[in-house]
Amino acid sequence: NEARNLSNPHRAEHIYSRLLPIAMRLKNQGAVFGYPLVTDVASHLYNYIQSHKIFNKIEFESVYNDVLTLQNILWKRISGDGGEEGRRILNQLI
Repeated sequence: NEARNLSNPHRAEHIYSRLLPIAMRLKNQGAVFGYPLVTDVASHLYNYIQSHKIFNKIEFESVYNDVLTLQNILWKRISGDGGEEGRRILNQLI
């Protein structure tokens, strides 16, 4: 939400400095703690951020949706690959 109100390049700097390290940690640790679905979504988020230098409205919304997806997985305590719900989540990312 902090990044939403920033203009580029400040928004991109904020996303790179705040979200990229978190995405990397989740990507690396999700499977270790029984959350491979978190690893998959965090990997998608990490790769998406890495592949963009500017985050206009569409790019920002993609990042924001991935963050909300990760929150949803963690709040619902969806473990493993998430089964059917996990497959729906991964299909939305593609």
